[in-house]
Amino acid sequence: MQFIKTTRIKLVVIKLDFRFNFISFLRLLPAVECSKVLSYRKTEDQLRAFASSLLKYYYLAKCLNLSPSQIKINYTPAGKPYLDLLGCKLKFNISHSGEYVIMAIADDLEIGVDVEEIDSAFSYQDVMELVFSSSETAQIKNLTDFFHLFGKKEAYLKALGVGFGSELIATPALNLDLYQHGVIDEFKRYYLVSNMNLNKYVVSLCVIEDQPNSFFTR
Repeated sequence: MQFIKTTRIKLVVIKLDFRFNFISFLRLLPAVECSKVLSYRKTEDQLRAFASSLLKYYYLAKCLNLSPSQIKINYTPAGKPYLDLLGCKLKFNISHSGEYVIMAIADDLEIGVDVEEIDSAFSYQDVMELVFSSSETAQIKNLTDFFHLFGKKEAYLKALGVGFGSELIATPALNLDLYQHGVIDEFKRYYLVSNMNLNKYVVSLCVIEDQPNSFFTR
């Protein structure tokens, strides 16, 4: 399946092995990141957090030709992480679910990524009205539709850097097309959002830029 194609965007995918003993490698991370990793009660969640931190400090350092100790990460008031480096235009976003951790990296584009494990036991009918507009709800015929549309919505909100809440239903009406793009009126910017399947998972990606996007394939 085709996805958003451009040299300005990279996706880094890690498939976790939950047998891996990562504790001895915590020394590779800054103290604040170690504390975050160990704040999770379940070992599986700790490993996801550990992998996410490795991507932030080591992969981003590689992209920028820096050492991991030079990477400075800060957070917006809504909790979106960003590189706090003078003149740095590289943007990133991370998502994890089940056995996957995924980082999206973009060159001077706001970006949001989401990965969702399609859980066959999940009762999606109970939450549709909480997270979708009426036009979106009408499109959902099965569990797969739900996760594809939910993933798009979460990636869109993460690219904007806003949290879940009242904004969730107020976002532009999304659809199940492979690619969807439009204008964010409030910010006078443009968005492009898409999905791809990854085994029993769905990966969603959204980019936002100041000009009409032309870097996707149909």
